[in-house]
Amino acid sequence: MFSSLAFANNVGVWDSYQAITNSNFAKAKITATQNAIKPKQQQLKTYQDNLERLQKQYLSQADKLTDTQKTDLAKQIQTNQQNYAQLVNQIQTSVETSEKEILQQVAPKLQNITQTIIKQKNIDVLIDSRNTEVTFAKPEWDITADITKAINEQVK
Repeated sequence: MFSSLAFANNVGVWDSYQAITNSNFAKAKITATQNAIKPKQQQLKTYQDNLERLQKQYLSQADKLTDTQKTDLAKQIQTNQQNYAQLVNQIQTSVETSEKEILQQVAPKLQNITQTIIKQKNIDVLIDSRNTEVTFAKPEWDITADITKAINEQVK
């Protein structure tokens, strides 16, 4: 397919990720998600600070602490670690949900949008620069049948 690109009159290149994330819909969704997770990110910072403080306390005072105090500090550290991990998962879930919602809105319309622009600009081949995939090629550029015929003639 790429050897045929040299003969294409109009090659279009696009970045699917950038096109979607720069859309007004995605920008609004991303901003809303960022605003929603901002308090959780601040809470993460608090857990991180607490963990550092508790770990320093444990290390610097280990020889002065009783077994009960050591156990109590270890439990506090463990609780903070669990809360931190749980919050990270909540943030990841929020971001993933937002991404899914964006794609659910955009994906069904994307094929029609690209087809319309391909026709408007008379594009022969459209390449997604994000992953170098050929998004579209005019059917007359497909040489699969020619290659199959040659294989059949030469491989017996």
